[in-house]
Amino acid sequence: MELRHIRYFAAVAEEGSISAASTRVRIAQSALSARIATLERELGTKLFARHGRGTTLTPAGRLFHKHAQRILSEVDAARHAVRTIMGASSGEVVLGLPSTIAMLLTVPIIELVRERLPGVDLRIVDGMNGDILAWLAEGRLDVAVIYLTGKRGDGRTIPLVDDDLYLIGRETPLTRGRKHIAFADLASLPLVHTSVAHAGRILLDRVARRAGIALTYASEVDSLAQLKTLVLRGHGHTVLPMIALGDARSDPRIRAVRIVEPSLQLRCSLAFTARRKASRAARDAAALVPVVVERLLRQRRWHGGRRAGAGT
Repeated sequence: MELRHIRYFAAVAEEGSISAASTRVRIAQSALSARIATLERELGTKLFARHGRGTTLTPAGRLFHKHAQRILSEVDAARHAVRTIMGASSGEVVLGLPSTIAMLLTVPIIELVRERLPGVDLRIVDGMNGDILAWLAEGRLDVAVIYLTGKRGDGRTIPLVDDDLYLIGRETPLTRGRKHIAFADLASLPLVHTSVAHAGRILLDRVARRAGIALTYASEVDSLAQLKTLVLRGHGHTVLPMIALGDARSDPRIRAVRIVEPSLQLRCSLAFTARRKASRAARDAAALVPVVVERLLRQRRWHGGRRAGAGT
């Protein structure tokens, strides 16, 4: 059993199809299918059930997937330990996270940095995306996860996740029973959103101008927590990535429908401050952010998001 076969298996398990997994691991579909067949012969059992929509894990496959995740995690940890054996990173690193994703990323990033970079003092600051961008530009942050309104960075950003945007609020006749809503329909709803300093609002207004649509903002609040409270109390709808809902995602009062025609996405990226050269500690801590993000995507905990550039 080769390590690459385990990686290929994990990719198929997590993507749910041979075609998507082949793109992720960058080998031909036929070659990937052959590797999976080899692994199944070695284990003496089928790991996947094939069907028209892709693949699903068999009971044996689910069991093997749990072991595969642990194996791959240990290999990644061993590789990192060997790479840093000649000198450990040390010093303070200030990482900025948008409130939208801070609740999901903060704890696993801190835990991974403590495990792999014990000499690094990681300080995390969260805030609205526009504030994070400003603090990064001012040099108050060493590195940050930021939302961009387009898929083209400035050469200093590392793409992480493409987040679909959803109309979120109390159920109305317009949203009842629907999974998608056309952007033009947003004109008929009162919206509660951030001010124009933040990525989501910038994108909404840009698309509305291009489409000749007038959006109505009943309230402007630069606070994710208060936006969600207003929506929960029925004071309008907001437009956010699904991940921003957090625990409110399961609230029966809330309905989230994906915006289409056009579909809207924000790109979540990693960026360093341009005010100074990144320290080794900052580079090493930043390198762990994509590791955490990849784990969350594999575990399907980044709701409404997908790997940057992976398509819909």
